[in-house]
Amino acid sequence: MDSADRFDPPRCAQSTRLAIVQQITDWANDDNMSSGIFWLHGGAGAGKSALAQTLAEDFQRNEKLGASFFFFREAASRSDGNTLIPTIVLQLIRTFPGMAPFVEDKIRTNKLLFSSNRRTQALELLFEPLLRLSLEEDPEEYAPHLIVIDGLDECVDPDVHCDLLRIIAGTVDPGGWEFPMQRGVVM
Repeated sequence: MDSADRFDPPRCAQSTRLAIVQQITDWANDDNMSSGIFWLHGGAGAGKSALAQTLAEDFQRNEKLGASFFFFREAASRSDGNTLIPTIVLQLIRTFPGMAPFVEDKIRTNKLLFSSNRRTQALELLFEPLLRLSLEEDPEEYAPHLIVIDGLDECVDPDVHCDLLRIIAGTVDPGGWEFPMQRGVVM
């Protein structure tokens, strides 16, 4: 969201897109949300990235942003889907400092974790540490927090793209993983 690679990122002009920004904000703050994913879709140039940037900045200002990742096909570091999970983990550790010892423990006990498949990384670096944190701390203290992922279609490897979609879907699918303290993912 605030990477130097994204100098002067697109944002919604003031007093525009108020209805959709409010709709997503209401969804993210709804204790009874029916879905943990808000899929923002539209044609190229419709302003999805500007909305994602605006939402990420608003939630960060209100200390409710868990993490964000903005894919961009033209930047090697932002088009490689293999960097998504480690980046989200790092940002969540900044958001939830109590998560750090659990992540460090996973890395210490599995030196090959970053060369493991993305599902294993998500389980061991994201879900298990968040679950352990939620068992030790009051989960209400951390909720709601938003995770914004923009431009997943700009991930250059279609196999990685599909794998990430399955992992993300697994965070909210009743048959998938339980993602504690996560209120939603805007994509």
